[in-house]
Amino acid sequence: MKIRFIGICFVVMATPLVLGCATGKSTYVDTSVVDEKGAQFGDTDMKLMAEEMVSDLLQAAFLDRVEKPATISIVGVANKTSEFINTEDIADKIMITLIDNASGVFEFVDREMLEETMREFELGAGGIVSTAEATKLGRAAGVEFLMTGTLSSITKVDRREDQRFYRLSVRLVDVERNTVAWVHEKEIRKVAKKGVLKW
Repeated sequence: MKIRFIGICFVVMATPLVLGCATGKSTYVDTSVVDEKGAQFGDTDMKLMAEEMVSDLLQAAFLDRVEKPATISIVGVANKTSEFINTEDIADKIMITLIDNASGVFEFVDREMLEETMREFELGAGGIVSTAEATKLGRAAGVEFLMTGTLSSITKVDRREDQRFYRLSVRLVDVERNTVAWVHEKEIRKVAKKGVLKW
């Protein structure tokens, strides 16, 4: 009888916990709000990096000699971190930010056409191509500039904190001149303190 009574008490006490998990409601959050949860790469980091790249690119000296709009395509951003990060989103964010802030300066060539050309040249869409490869690819795709990038990271984790350093490096290759017309990097360091679980 005692065992049965204890069992009933346990079920009654556990029920609110189960129901609490099952009836949780989602809420919408303003995407412009800075994400300060954890040290992992997030949407705020992507926005900061894209805005920094576009801001610096639009002040680059080589733009004075370029007939506008100049045709450009993004080969990709290679993920050299130890995390799963969709670097296609970073490339798209740079493109969108550039279009929004530099109307008439650049026009983008369709990514699908570029990827088809890359397959013909047996180049991976990972973002890492040499200047010579980029020049050859750009001429075949009919673009004046190709953008490539690399996202790398350093992670330091101990009992007290999670510290991460992210570096995005982006360069623009002038297809006609076979030179790097512009290069820039954005660094972000994040630290998240670890809480102590209390029971």
